[in-house]
Amino acid sequence: MAFSPPRSLFPSPSSFSLLLLLFSLLPSPFLIFSGVSPTARRHGGEVSAARIMAYDPRYPGPRDSSILTLQEHHRSQTILDGGESRHLRLRRSDADFWRTEDIPDRVLDYLRYLGFYGVYRIGRIQMDVGLITAMLERWRPETHTFHLPFGEATISLQDVSILTGLPVDGDPVTGVDPTLSIPEWQALCLRLLGFEPDAHFFDHSRLRIECLDDRYRHFHIADDAPEEMVQQYVRGQVLRLLGGVLLPDTSSNKMKLMFLPLLEDLDFARRLSWGSAVLACLYRAMCRGSYADQSEIGGYLVLLHVRELKFLIFNI
Repeated sequence: MAFSPPRSLFPSPSSFSLLLLLFSLLPSPFLIFSGVSPTARRHGGEVSAARIMAYDPRYPGPRDSSILTLQEHHRSQTILDGGESRHLRLRRSDADFWRTEDIPDRVLDYLRYLGFYGVYRIGRIQMDVGLITAMLERWRPETHTFHLPFGEATISLQDVSILTGLPVDGDPVTGVDPTLSIPEWQALCLRLLGFEPDAHFFDHSRLRIECLDDRYRHFHIADDAPEEMVQQYVRGQVLRLLGGVLLPDTSSNKMKLMFLPLLEDLDFARRLSWGSAVLACLYRAMCRGSYADQSEIGGYLVLLHVRELKFLIFNI
């Protein structure tokens, strides 16, 4: 089987300082949703959104509520009413993954084969909480687009493919969350991962990520290790990527084991459109995060972080 690494045009971590500097120099119209509107500030922040819309042509809120029907519960409405938009807590569980000692070449070959090598190359990126929160003030769950001064924009499957190298063609990542008992999950882990986690690491169909972190922190694969052992190691690393990096929930310390059966046959796993699943999960997270009562967000936020800088700086 021939392996070829996916193309990744993801900028290096050192590029982010320059990008953030350029973002800070953008004119004020790009930041019109980042606080109380200019008219509200002139009147002590006590002017209602309805009054602003009545006499201020710069009013940034929706003028037609027939499409943006969720404005009442949106984060931007809090700002229009003179309140503060609280920064979201960014939930992910990938810190220990990037501390893993050098991954053997045989495992990296499998990551290339499955399409996850681009994400591995990206590494851990420091998130700008303010930027992500500001962009979610512009994300509309009704249209799945960002409403920006220069028009609407969104994150596409093409962005996912170019920035991460994840496969966006193929079969959908779908199925049901298996309702297995803890002994059944332990038996499945033993067969597919090569070890049996203790029962206290399980929360129904979720597994605490620290269990895998502890397992692989100093785990070594010998050059002459049997292929079955290598594949078990690969499944463990991919599961860590899925649960802690690409498809994290807001728990920050648990991953869904529903993805493990999809990795049993690695040739089958290669045919799955993991990029589509990542984008769908991110859309869901952004829709939830756009509501004023939400305080945290999951999903693959690296994709949001980089793509939105490109929106704001280059208008593309």
